[in-house]
Amino acid sequence: MQGLQYLEGYYWDRDDPSRAFARRFGAEERGVMPGQIHAGCYSAALHYLRAVERIGSSDGLSAMRAMKAAPLDDCYAPGARIRKDGRLMNDMMLVRVKTPAESRGEWDLVAIERVVKAADIVRPMADGGCPFLDPRPG
Repeated sequence: MQGLQYLEGYYWDRDDPSRAFARRFGAEERGVMPGQIHAGCYSAALHYLRAVERIGSSDGLSAMRAMKAAPLDDCYAPGARIRKDGRLMNDMMLVRVKTPAESRGEWDLVAIERVVKAADIVRPMADGGCPFLDPRPG
């Protein structure tokens, strides 16, 4: 697979917050590093719990509004926001699978080639026609 390029939302060795999450995750999972699915689920649950704490309620509509009002700002989605239609606007990374000679260890699998901005890869909300927007008038 060396040389293969693909978009990735999370890489355990991207930055200090990603590495900190990976250390905690790995300690619980016999040294296995987390992937995009692990970090994404953690991010979503954390964002929901923070919203519930802020508003003091677990009411679904209120929690959704609070989640859309605040950036995520965690190891998976630093500074990302949730649009009115519920789409996470999270930058992605174009990564390349390393050669064995490039790899520094068991979990050093990809090189980040560049960051791709969410606005450049996500369909504009006006083009989506989502019928599930917030029912609140205005």
